[in-house]
Amino acid sequence: MRIERFMERDDRVVESQWVEQSESDEFTLSALASKWDSENYIDHRNNPVNGAPDERKNYYQLPEKESYSGYNSIYGYEYGEKTLHYINLSFSGEKNENCTISVHYPDGELLTGPGGDYPQEWVLGK
Repeated sequence: MRIERFMERDDRVVESQWVEQSESDEFTLSALASKWDSENYIDHRNNPVNGAPDERKNYYQLPEKESYSGYNSIYGYEYGEKTLHYINLSFSGEKNENCTISVHYPDGELLTGPGGDYPQEWVLGK
């Protein structure tokens, strides 16, 4: 992932098309996309597979501190991190009624925020 693209870009307005479910009316939402703050990072130089290819730093933003996306009120973001990662889906229960969605660093470690806060794992059930 090219980290510098998010760190160096200027603030910009992003528009997206939506459809209202009950009436099927189309509408456009605009939001401000801000650049990421290079002062907010987790140092992964002691575990280089987790970080950005050159810097070994994972840049993060906590919406209550500052936000890179004006869509937070719509999507409910709690934590964002620009790093190498993958998403894992696993199903459990007699009829696969539970789905666990988790985000991991390349070495398999669960992606979390600073100090282990904001673990990126959710369980959905039927």
